[in-house]
Amino acid sequence: MRTAWIVTLVGLVALGSLSLGTTPSLANGGKSKRILYRGTLQTGDAGGQEVHFDAEVEPLLFRLTGVADRYRVIRIRIRNSSARSLVLSAGADTMEAQLRGGPTVKAVLDLGAQDSVLWDSLDADLRSAIVYPRVVQSGEEESVFVFLPAADFADAPPQGFRYTIASQPDRPVVIRDVSTAVAR
Repeated sequence: MRTAWIVTLVGLVALGSLSLGTTPSLANGGKSKRILYRGTLQTGDAGGQEVHFDAEVEPLLFRLTGVADRYRVIRIRIRNSSARSLVLSAGADTMEAQLRGGPTVKAVLDLGAQDSVLWDSLDADLRSAIVYPRVVQSGEEESVFVFLPAADFADAPPQGFRYTIASQPDRPVVIRDVSTAVAR
């Protein structure tokens, strides 16, 4: 009986000391607040039709996870609400990621072409799931997996992206962190 009481007391003291050491940012979920990115491509079609680009990143998970210690990965969803298909090109499309408070870094869109050793080590189902899409049909959604150099993005996710689609060369898509605007 006395042992159980001592174990309970030690547990309460431990919990109390943990709560005293908790910062306000932890108390309100600050470490786990997600970052929302959004961008839009005006297609030029009649009626103001657009293609929407969005992503969500949980900063702590971003820092903890990676691919082969070489890449951090962000999935960008592309929703095509225009009347025409959006043609993509693994070889010609480019993505740059903006370091927080720093320069831009080239991201990898076509892992098979850029890192064939890593690509070949993945099983066929995984390669099929993450391969760069060729087209986003009208009214459909596709995902683009963006591979960022882990050495450049060890501490924080990017501030934003600049996505140049070869079939839309005069309209690069700026995908921005809109977390602050959404939280208000």
